Amino acid sequence: MDVRSTFVRRAALALATLVVALFALAARADAFIYWANGPQGSDSIARANLDGTGVDQTFIPGLSGADGVAVDTAHVYWGNSLINDIGRANLNGTGINESFITGTTVTAGVAVDGAHVYWTNFLAGSIGRANLDGTGINQSFTARAPTKASSPAPAPPAGWRSMR
Repeated sequence: MDVRSTFVRRAALALATLVVALFALAARADAFIYWANGPQGSDSIARANLDGTGVDQTFIPGLSGADGVAVDTAHVYWGNSLINDIGRANLNGTGINESFITGTTVTAGVAVDGAHVYWTNFLAGSIGRANLDGTGINQSFTARAPTKASSPAPAPPAGWRSMR
């Protein structure tokens, strides 16, 4: 093998490595802002660059009550309030799984950390949790929190009369 062919091979390998690195940087979660366009809109997950350019209103399209979005280093997570599931997709929008975690009750928010996905179970009044791979689902990770409806009503102000 001569010096020229060795140089060409190394240059091609370096170029291929650079292309892969640039692609990986382009798909970084911290390079974008994400939001849900729920059933009132396009029912999708939207995404834009941090400077507000490159808005894609249907980055992850065709969802079922998209509500609440969380992002980690590999995936985008969202609540599907109309089908009572948590969805997940790869950061580049592929691998969409609308029913990644099932059995929620009107999910209104989603969060993620290095080990778990968390969500609100609005109707149950609890927070659910699962491992990042979707296993270990616990719909009642927190105890049922009291709501305004279950709290005693405050006494009316002095002099107040009901108009019924």
